[in-house]
Amino acid sequence: MTHPQHTFCFAELNTHDVERAQRFYAATFGWTSEPLAEDGAYLVFQHGGRDVAGLRRGKGATRWIPYLCVDNAEATTVRARELRASVIAPPFNVDGIARKAVIQDPAGGVLGLWEPHGHHGAALLDAAGAMWWAELVTRDVQGAKAFYASLLGWKPVDTLKYGIRYSVFKMQDDAVAGLLPIGADWGPVSPYWQVLFAVDGCDAAVERAKAAGGTLVFGPNDIPNAGRAAIISDPAGAIFVAMQPNET
Repeated sequence: MTHPQHTFCFAELNTHDVERAQRFYAATFGWTSEPLAEDGAYLVFQHGGRDVAGLRRGKGATRWIPYLCVDNAEATTVRARELRASVIAPPFNVDGIARKAVIQDPAGGVLGLWEPHGHHGAALLDAAGAMWWAELVTRDVQGAKAFYASLLGWKPVDTLKYGIRYSVFKMQDDAVAGLLPIGADWGPVSPYWQVLFAVDGCDAAVERAKAAGGTLVFGPNDIPNAGRAAIISDPAGAIFVAMQPNET
């Protein structure tokens, strides 16, 4: 499965405890995992035998990072830096997989760049057990709009269709990501890119996650015109959303 340029093609969990992550996500989503690197430092999560996400043993912050498909990680990183992004990990090769980089946008969100070199990212999207959506949660809404318009050509479209102030980034007519303002009543929430994974039943997924050592952060809540969602922390502190989309 190939992905259009400048769309999210993969999500990767960076964690210190790969074995614990394998157990948690197997219990929560039914994922299996397969090594892609001989040293066991990089694996892929699979659902029904299809790659849905990456699992990396790393030293940095334990978190989920969504990856954008790009044709040139080097050039995109240079351009991002010109637009005041910080480079967390400059472009590097993962043999047989991709050339990757990790940046922090000026609005505070951390995301990755994925230039395929043998692995195109997720083989399954928008289905139960796979990545469904990604959204930037930030206080700097205008800065985020300007940055991604300049870097990727995304067009922000403001909407209230989710019952909240929200923006959808689009390429032509296709929605590619969301933009959610941090509310004044949220407390000390740091900006981040939030990854949403689809599930058949949100409440059941929450109970599985809790039983496996995860923590419910928020929800479950019904989101008008979207579905039912819950924010969950895995046992190591990585935040993600279990999303039960409305039937269409």
